[in-house]
Amino acid sequence: AGHRPVPPICEAMWDRGTPVVFFTFGSLMPTDPKAVHEVLQMWSDAARRAGVIALMQCDYPWEWPIPKQIHLVTACSHEDIFPRCVAVVHHGGAGTTHACVRAGVPSIVVPHVADQFFWGATVRSLRLGSVTRKRRAVDAEEIASHIRAVMTNREIRVACERAQKIAR
Repeated sequence: AGHRPVPPICEAMWDRGTPVVFFTFGSLMPTDPKAVHEVLQMWSDAARRAGVIALMQCDYPWEWPIPKQIHLVTACSHEDIFPRCVAVVHHGGAGTTHACVRAGVPSIVVPHVADQFFWGATVRSLRLGSVTRKRRAVDAEEIASHIRAVMTNREIRVACERAQKIAR
């Protein structure tokens, strides 16, 4: 299926070396407009607190002014985008977790249900990123703290590089 290209503004940011974090809850993004708003606001606040630009995958309309550090994308190629990000905040699904490993980028897992807790524990035990509290308990400061930690932790970066070589 077709996907939208990376927004040109992101290409310009990457060219300047601006740190970009990708945010997605995949198919587990809430569908209730109020819940979507709460998730997007939390991600926006986390990006601001961490001092990064956020690429947010969301198929729902954003109905309030979009802060300048936020860029929304719908369907997109994780293979094209993840390797250029400093981290990916995601739900911990097997596919997204694997895409992060293949890209060599740290995961920040925000588990929702089922096997996501397993994948989060695996990410943590292999030092491929970190895990927050489950989605209904996490807040923007916790996510921002995890973003800052994975961006500065050399051990995580090295582990991601090693795992990427194995996964390819």
